[in-house]
Amino acid sequence: MSVSVIIPAFNAQETIERSVLSVLNQTRPPVEVIVVDDASSDRTRDVVRQLAASHPTVKLIENAVNRGPSGSRNTGFKAAIGEWLAIHDADDTWRENRLEKMLDAAAQYDANIVTDNMLLYDLGSDVVTRTGFSTDHGVRWIKPIDVFEQDVQLGAEFGYGLLQPMMKRSFLEENKLAYIEDVRYGEDLIFLSEMMFSGAKAIIIPDPLYVYTTRIGELSGQYSPHSKSVPRFDLISDGIDGLKLKYPQAITPDIDRAMTRLARRYRLVHRANLAKDVRLKKGLPAYALFVVQRPSVIVYVLRAWLRRWRSRAKLKPSALPEES
Repeated sequence: MSVSVIIPAFNAQETIERSVLSVLNQTRPPVEVIVVDDASSDRTRDVVRQLAASHPTVKLIENAVNRGPSGSRNTGFKAAIGEWLAIHDADDTWRENRLEKMLDAAAQYDANIVTDNMLLYDLGSDVVTRTGFSTDHGVRWIKPIDVFEQDVQLGAEFGYGLLQPMMKRSFLEENKLAYIEDVRYGEDLIFLSEMMFSGAKAIIIPDPLYVYTTRIGELSGQYSPHSKSVPRFDLISDGIDGLKLKYPQAITPDIDRAMTRLARRYRLVHRANLAKDVRLKKGLPAYALFVVQRPSVIVYVLRAWLRRWRSRAKLKPSALPEES
């Protein structure tokens, strides 16, 4: 089974080489690594060209204008030749046996989508803080409702929308599936939902093989300078509402309630982020007025602080796994 790896990259000159090499050094290498440069203004394209000069499987596609992660991934999908498509972020890395484990699982379970556990990497502290999910479980089959119930905003271990799956290309083509290019934040959750509503057979293997650089370090509390996303949780809520209109036949009452609950929570997160912006830009008096007028934000902020405090108390950080 051949695999094409798609890596959207925007101003990723500091991380793209390490990211690509972790894919090339797999025990079962992909047939190609497609880096879609999204109109970067730094040396990202030059770094990729240098890699391609010594690694024929590395291919560079250059967007003339910035299209965001969704548009860049769709460009990679159209150019890919592999039977499977694996998405990967430019600031993350893989353990050396990731593809081998995932391909074995795909064959054993006859799945359309295979994803794995994650190692959460805090760049500020240069440590892996934990795995996304407990490693005690075996292979998990993903149900459509899981995408909306298993989310960190609802107190779950980890969000299914953060997973980086490997997908069977024929399944995507048969169901005419692609990323919605207008969605520039939370696109992975919306795309996974579309695949599930289209009847995908999806599994998560327990092995933590994807090293995920968190936007905010769980231990350090520092923002990763390599994260280019601008949090717009309200857009995810809008995307969930759009899914209800697009797939009414696939949405049971239980799924509908889970979607409504998550969309409501994301809108609350968005309001909390707006409150934070008010505090940073206008000071504490303006912040106090903002949250007093929105009591739900106060409750959310207090609960989020308590959850982070409890999470940090349980962390057992370890060194970043050595590169292959």
